[in-house]
Order: sequence, then structure tokens, then C-alpha cells
Amino acid sequence: MEYQTATVDLAKLEKVRPLGKMEEFSSARYHLDLFKNVGITNTFTFTQTSSLFSLKDLVFYALTNVLQKNVNLSTIVVDRASDAPYFARLPVVNLEKVVKFLERKILLNEDAAVGEELDDLLEIENNTSFKSQYGLLPLWRLVILSHLSVSSVFTASFFFHHALGDGTSALVFLSDFQEGLNSLYAGVKASSVLFKPEKNSILPSLEALLPHPYIPSHSHHPENLIWTGECNRAPTSTCGKFHTLVINKETSLRIFQACKVHKTTITALLTVLVANSLFQILPERYTQLDCTIPVNIRNLLSLDKTSFGVYIDALNLHLTRREQENFNWAQVIQVKTKISEYFTKAKKGKINVAGFENIPSMIGFFQKRFEGERNESFDVSHLGAVKSGGDESWTLGRTVFSRSVFVSGAAVSVGVVTGGDGCMRGVVEEMIGNLGAVVEKVVRSELVL
Repeated sequence: MEYQTATVDLAKLEKVRPLGKMEEFSSARYHLDLFKNVGITNTFTFTQTSSLFSLKDLVFYALTNVLQKNVNLSTIVVDRASDAPYFARLPVVNLEKVVKFLERKILLNEDAAVGEELDDLLEIENNTSFKSQYGLLPLWRLVILSHLSVSSVFTASFFFHHALGDGTSALVFLSDFQEGLNSLYAGVKASSVLFKPEKNSILPSLEALLPHPYIPSHSHHPENLIWTGECNRAPTSTCGKFHTLVINKETSLRIFQACKVHKTTITALLTVLVANSLFQILPERYTQLDCTIPVNIRNLLSLDKTSFGVYIDALNLHLTRREQENFNWAQVIQVKTKISEYFTKAKKGKINVAGFENIPSMIGFFQKRFEGERNESFDVSHLGAVKSGGDESWTLGRTVFSRSVFVSGAAVSVGVVTGGDGCMRGVVEEMIGNLGAVVEKVVRSELVL
């Protein structure tokens, strides 16, 4: 999609700071339509007896709280096609133009998995960029789903540009939004629909916080033995299809307990289950898979866990059919050990994405990848569990973490989060016309245990 630049001189917007290389990575793939956005969805429930409030006022106030606490949400990327893009501040954010209120056609069923309405919404919104009215609107939007007959429950879906934040940032949004909801109920006056950002500095880039530069080394494996789906393609208008996986509260608890008993993690378990599933499906000639795991490194950068930004590294794992074809906990423990080894090195400053400093042009880097082989078979992004105390007026419930497909990235992407309702939910993303039957079988396989 071409940019539909509004009647705004982007060069006159207040320059905040240059993008770091990790942010530039996301900006370049967005500019080339290789990736659209990241999304977090949560169902909020009002637990008090009285519920006399305007949903619109409630949402606008909560959103204002988010914007006040996260300065970069009022910035956009300028000079996107250059090798020196930068963040610039919008003078005002009109909340009425970035929040969409939709009416549910079907009442939310507590026993249902996610629901077709939400599945359809995610597929549309995660495949929609922020290129319309560029310069007038921020690089995020919020969609509210509610039913006329139930005023105490609504679902909020927040979609944002990956140069602004990562998966952990999505959880920061939920926390700050919930805080705003509860503040308004406590008697705080509703805010204006026009939010005027203060001229505060935004957090530094990941690269600016690294203790010292590190150039990672890469191991090479026979490419003809590694399954990575079909070759990269130039982006199309419709790039991704979504499949939602739901694990009920009881099964989720059993999974957590099993991981604890075996002294391993959910991330390691998910990685092994996806690898097992793919090896069961793929032709025998494919004996290897390459997996990427995004890793939150805020603690290594001395950042607060509530920092909204792009502070992740990429951990790459090589998995073989001989080791992964049939599930056993030894495989999970082995993956967990590799993740632990990564953190040991990372604490010494060995951050893999530091290698991006050697790429002079991110735009050129991605353009060269068109029609070439993919580098990854699949990726697994596990955000952990959403925390919700028991004494809030508005509580966090079912949660879904979604991303658009990365056209030149992994052939299969899995995003998982455990909501305030205790249920694990995952979204598997596939390339339309590329993986089809493979992903369908993955969705129906051991991943749901």
C-alpha cells in the first residue's frame, strides 16, 4: 500500500531522535509492506454492582493515561525510505480518529474459545497498515468490541507499529489501560478527545543502551535439508491468515505444573511441540528446522519492565528430525538449556541483534531478500502471563497476542500469552497460498496438548 500522506509537512514536525538499528529493522520491513503490525487483545470486565458510565469516555480516559505514560506513542517515523529515519512528534492526537467502536453481533460466551468475530477482526486489522493519512494519525489504533445488552464487558484490541514497541510493550499497554479504567471509575474527570503530547524525550534505543558492541557469529547448515517454506515473495495486499489456539484453564495449569516439575519453561515446551508437529507433516528429506525466539532483554539493559519500546534480541535454535520427531521432556529440557546459555552470554554483552550495526541500509537489506530463501522455519513468541489483581473494578480477562505475518521471515509464526482468565491462547500465522495445509495440521496437532 502506498502512503496516503496528509496535508502535513513531515519535515516540520518536531524531531525527537534517530531510530536505532533494531527500530530501523521494523521500520524498513513496514515501509516495504513486509510486516504490518503487532496486536494485543483483552476482554475487560467490570466487577462492581453499579456500572453507570459512558464507554466512550471510559476508553478515551484510559487511552489518555496510556499516552501520558508512553511518550513514543505520539511519534511517527519520518524519512522512512532513507538510511537515517527518525522519530518525530505529532502536535496532537485526535482519539476519535484512532479508536473504532464496534457492536458485537453475538454475545461473548465465557466457554467459547475466542469467537469468529474476533478472529475475523484480527485477520483484518493485523493485515492493515498505518499508511493512510500518514502524518495526521499515530502509528497505532484501538478497536473496541461491545454488546448493547452487556455494559459491564468489552473487548479492546490495540494494534501498533513494531518500531514503537515489542511484544512486552503490548502487555505494558494492557497494564496502563487498565490503570486508566480504574482511575476513571474512582472519580477522575473524563479527558478531552484531543491529546496534546508534552515535549518529553522518549526512551533511548536498544543500541544506545548496550554496554559495548558485539559482532555475533553465525553457524551454517546445509540449506537443502532445512525446511523454510516457499521462497520469499514480493508483498501482496493480503499477506496473512490467522488460526487461534485455545488451551483451557485446567489444561493450562497442568502445563505450567509439568514445566515446573521438569524444571523447564513454556517457551521451551512450545518450541519443541511446534518442531514435532512440523516434522510429522514434512517430507522425510527435510531433516532440520531453524527456529527464532524473540527474547525480552530489558533487565540486561537496566530498563524497567514497564518500558514501552523495542528491547528484544533474537535467539536462534537449530533443531533436527532425529532429536525432535517424537515428543519427550528431554527435548524440552535441552531447548531450555540452550535458552539459559544464551542469557549467560547476553549478560556479558553478547546481544545478537547488535550485528544489525553492520547493515548500512535496512531497506536494501530487505529488498535483496525478495525471491530468495527464508532464513527461518518458524518462530515462537511467548509473552508469559497477564497479571490482574483481584480488587480492581475493571479486571483483565481473556487475552490474545497477534502479529501480522513477516513476508520474508519465518514460514510459521506462533504467538502465545496467558490471559487474566488463566487460559493460554496462541495465534498461528501463515502465508496465504504458501503454507495452507501445513499450518492447518500444526493447529490440530500436539500444540493443543
